Amino acid sequence: MSAPDPLEALRALGSTDDEVATTLREKGIKGWRGYTDACPLAQFLRAEGFALVNVTDTSFDVDDYHAALPEGARSFVASFDGSLYPDLDMDEADEDEVTP
Repeated sequence: MSAPDPLEALRALGSTDDEVATTLREKGIKGWRGYTDACPLAQFLRAEGFALVNVTDTSFDVDDYHAALPEGARSFVASFDGSLYPDLDMDEADEDEVTP
């Protein structure tokens, strides 16, 4: 069995910001706005089994892998950081749910 592909995992979330948000919502994934290692996409990748995750507004790093974010994920980051999906924001009550 081959190792999971983080780029394919991100593509599978959806091709638009709304599709990505819906998929994350369905999976129960939340994150902190503005934190590259704790945003919803970083939390998702960690939940998928990847370590050392960092997500910026245009790219991501997983372990030794670096790539540009797919369009849906890139659009989601901009929308999430712009407060479009407040239901996916972590708060102090959610703090224990952050994937280490």
